[in-house]
Amino acid sequence: MKIHLSSGIRVFTVLALVTLIPSCGGGGGDGGAPPPPPPPPWTAQTSGTTNILDHLSFVSATTGWAVGDSGTILATTNGGTNWTAQTSGTINTLFDVGFVNTANGWAVGDSGTILATTNGGTNWTAQTSGTTNTLWSISFVGATTGWAVGDTGTILATTNGGTNWTAQTSGTTNHLYGVSFVSATTGWAVGDTGTILATTNGGTNWTAQTSGTASPLWGVSFVNATTGWAVGNSGTILATINGGATWTFQTSGTLNILIGVRFVNATTGWAVGDVGTILGTTNGGVTWTVQTSGTVVQLNHVSFVSGTTGWVVGWAGTILKTETGGF
Repeated sequence: MKIHLSSGIRVFTVLALVTLIPSCGGGGGDGGAPPPPPPPPWTAQTSGTTNILDHLSFVSATTGWAVGDSGTILATTNGGTNWTAQTSGTINTLFDVGFVNTANGWAVGDSGTILATTNGGTNWTAQTSGTTNTLWSISFVGATTGWAVGDTGTILATTNGGTNWTAQTSGTTNHLYGVSFVSATTGWAVGDTGTILATTNGGTNWTAQTSGTASPLWGVSFVNATTGWAVGNSGTILATINGGATWTFQTSGTLNILIGVRFVNATTGWAVGDVGTILGTTNGGVTWTVQTSGTVVQLNHVSFVSGTTGWVVGWAGTILKTETGGF
C-alpha cells in the first residue's frame, strides 16, 4: 500500500530535515578546505635524457649546465624548468663541468678529454690536454686560470683558458677525483686511499696532507684558504679550518658512499651520494641532517648558488632542485 503525504506534511518534513542537517560551510566552525601540504624539499626536473649525469655547474639562479655519459651536455637559462641538449662533439663520458660566468666554461672526461666554450655552450671546442688519462675534476678561478685532475696522479694547469695545458708534478700515482681552488695560488686535490694534496703556489709544488683515512675521497669543497671539506666512502666527511694542516672526521650519520660536496660559505653546505643520499648542514658540519631526495638512484654532484637554491644530478638523467636548501 502506498502512502501519499499531503502537501502540508511534505513542507513540514522538508523544513524539519533542513533544521536537523548541520551546515557544511562558513560560520564560525572548522569549515573550509585544509591548507595544502608544503612542497617537497627536493623536486625532480625533466632532463630529457636517461644518461648518467655526473656533474653540474650553476652561475646564477637561472643559468647552469650538466654533463655526463656519452658526451652529454645539458643547459638551462630558467633554473631548470627547461633543459636543452648542447652539442659536445664527443661520445666520451664527461665527469665534470665548470663555468666562471654565463659564457666561459670547461668540461673534462674520459681519455684526457677537455672541452671549452666561450659562448655558454653554443659551441664547444676540444682542447689539447696532452694526456689520455681520465680527467675527473676541474677548477677555474677566472676565465684564464684553471686545473684538471685525473687518473694516476694527473694534474694539469692552464693560465690561458686552456689554449695550453701543462702537466704538474703531483708526487702520487693515486687517482685524483676532486680539485678545489680558491685563488690562483691556493688549492687542494683529493683521491684514492685518502689522498689529499695541497698547493700554495698554483701547483708548482704539491704537498701531501694527512687525511686520517685510507678510503677513497671523491669530492672536495673549499670556501677560502683555510676552510674546507672532503667526502668519500662509508659516509666519510672530513673538515679543516687551517688549510688542511689537520683534518677532522665529522659525523655524517650514514655509511653510504658520498661523492659530491658543495659549501656556499663556512657554515652552509651539502653532500650527496649513493642511494639518493643528500645531507645538509648549517653549522659547518657540526651536525649533518638527512634530507628527503625522493629518489634511490646514485647522486653524483650538487651545485648551490645561495643558501636555499640548488640542484643535484645523478643516474638515469636525474636532476633535482630545491629552493629551501633542502630542509
